[in-house]
Amino acid sequence: MAATAQAQAEATKEAQRAGIAHAKADGNARVYNGRKPSYSRKQFESAQAMLGKSVAKEASAAAGSSLIR
Repeated sequence: MAATAQAQAEATKEAQRAGIAHAKADGNARVYNGRKPSYSRKQFESAQAMLGKSVAKEASAAAGSSLIR
């Protein structure tokens, strides 16, 4: 049963890869842009600035910029 599920998952992934390649080959870059970011540019820059100062550890930088580690 696990082998069947694995084969189905591989077939689904291959079909998805083929669809993405086809969309990119058509030159329509807006069709597939990948996964949406889970944070904004402002949140990223804020966390990066905190970590660059070496004052904050990862947990406090994440909390201070409303991110999840």
